[in-house]
Amino acid sequence: MSEHNEEKKCSCLSFEQLKSCAVEKTNYVIARAQTLAVKLYRELQNPVVLVNVILGSSVVVTLLQSYAKYEHRFLQGKSDGQILATAGAAAAILTLDGFLSQKYYKKFDKQ
Repeated sequence: MSEHNEEKKCSCLSFEQLKSCAVEKTNYVIARAQTLAVKLYRELQNPVVLVNVILGSSVVVTLLQSYAKYEHRFLQGKSDGQILATAGAAAAILTLDGFLSQKYYKKFDKQ
C-alpha cells in the first residue's frame, strides 16, 4: 500500500514540476514579447524605419500578389534583358535605401 502512495506522490511531483516549468517558460515568453513590442514601437517612431517597413512590405505584397494572380513564376517568359533590368532596379533601390537609412537613422532616432 505504501508503494502505491509513493508512486502517486512521485507522479504528482513530476506533474507539479512540469506545471511549474510551463508557467516559468510562459512568463519568459510573455516578458520577451512585451520587450519586443516596446522596441518595435520605439523603432517605428523613427521615420526611416517606418519607410523601410512600408517599402519592404509593399515589395513582399506585390511579389506574392503577382505569384497568386498569375500562378506562375514572376519572371517566366521575360527576356534576359528584362530580368537583368528588374534585378538591377531592385538592387539599386535597396542600395539607395541602405545609404539613406544609414545617413538619416540617427538623425530621427528618439532614444
